[in-house]
Amino acid sequence: MKIHDFTQPGTLLSLVLLSLCPPELHAERSVFSGPVGGLVQVRCVYSGRLRSSEKKWCRSGTSVCLTASSTSRLYKYTLHTDPHTGVLTVTIRDLQASDAGWYWCTGGDAQLPVYVSVSMETVLKGESGYFTGHEKVPETDLRFPVWC
Repeated sequence: MKIHDFTQPGTLLSLVLLSLCPPELHAERSVFSGPVGGLVQVRCVYSGRLRSSEKKWCRSGTSVCLTASSTSRLYKYTLHTDPHTGVLTVTIRDLQASDAGWYWCTGGDAQLPVYVSVSMETVLKGESGYFTGHEKVPETDLRFPVWC
């Protein structure tokens, strides 16, 4: 058996650390998009110690945060929490270009940034919801995981 001596000059050691701990606060993606006049729904998942924490939805660049109870509705925002799954669902209705920007899901000392984009597509409202000519998929999926 040969044991390599990594203390010799010119020896390169590569170490990769993988976390097996799931993030305590995450979303299915970091960019959410909806059409003008339509809606967008963001699901933030709180696990571990954050599951029972107070959940908030904040707009970046402002001091305004909405605190979620079981179901809260303020103007165009609806916040719904499910205590069994630890999911905060935020719905923004009647999207306007001014709604685009960075938002935060928060809980305890954790924050998760998500970006809401608003596309300039025509929206048709049907019996089963909102429809657009096609779904826009963001070109870039930014990832900002919060690790435990």
